[in-house]
Amino acid sequence: MRLPESHPLLMALLKKFDLPRQEFYLVDVDPDDPARKTNRTWIHVNGLHERRADYEKNPERVNDTFKVTGENRKKTAAAILADALEPVHRLIRGKEGTALVDGWAEVLEKYGHWSMYRYLTEVAGLDTRTIYLVGTIQNLTSRLHLSFLHSFLSSALIDPRTKFWEIKGGTAQVFEGGEAIITVPFYGRQRRRHRARLLQLVRRRPQVGRLRRRGTLSVCPRRVQAVFGRRCEVFFTAKCQTQSWMRDHYAYGEASVLLPGQHTELFPDIPTSEGPLHFAGDHTSIKPAWIEGALESAVRSAMKVHTG
Repeated sequence: MRLPESHPLLMALLKKFDLPRQEFYLVDVDPDDPARKTNRTWIHVNGLHERRADYEKNPERVNDTFKVTGENRKKTAAAILADALEPVHRLIRGKEGTALVDGWAEVLEKYGHWSMYRYLTEVAGLDTRTIYLVGTIQNLTSRLHLSFLHSFLSSALIDPRTKFWEIKGGTAQVFEGGEAIITVPFYGRQRRRHRARLLQLVRRRPQVGRLRRRGTLSVCPRRVQAVFGRRCEVFFTAKCQTQSWMRDHYAYGEASVLLPGQHTELFPDIPTSEGPLHFAGDHTSIKPAWIEGALESAVRSAMKVHTG
């Protein structure tokens, strides 16, 4: 798992247990010079097949398949998205203390009830074809109808220059031999027995998640072949384990993601204690799907238990 250096509680935990770590690379790099990004990842879309480095040099070839016109035709999807979010970033960038709080309050007031799709159309002024391009290349399609704040928070709390780490031997070492606070996921079949104020789950890749194990084992290799060619067949042994988070009884999806408006109307109630019962877990923080979010909620719950 990638561990952002900008997450202070997690970094302190790694230091406390003296866990060996190594840098995690978000993109492919030169083995002889890891500081140099090679961007040889394949983009396979709309019948085109090219390296990401080639796309960054000449975006028009891919962008034309989405029929993107105007000045965005010559921009990468990443650049288009960055330009679109820039007005909101300016509300908080470089601010501290009260000014930062006021900046985030303005973000919540203006866009707390917006979806990402609404923001990209009404504020950024992007047409549907350009939004399809950004959603596809930047892996944003499944989040377009969900809260704008969810995707924006990720871009605001983790700077593009942030260094990522991974633990040598696996993330499970963080929890070996120590104490743990168990949190209950309030999803799926149990939701009616507990709170009505629940998070909307994102089910990523539902077309794959709906498949049974045998179907998954046939579909996934075909999709790998579409990108890397049939030469990859020699590495497929048919001995593997599949995991569908959508079918998992304790997950029912990838992570907790809020709908438009729920950050202001729902989220404040999610971590609220009910008598002696306290709620923790990454889904009760503003950093869902991150270890840092789980740690923040653990600290909050522990303080609540000890201080009331």
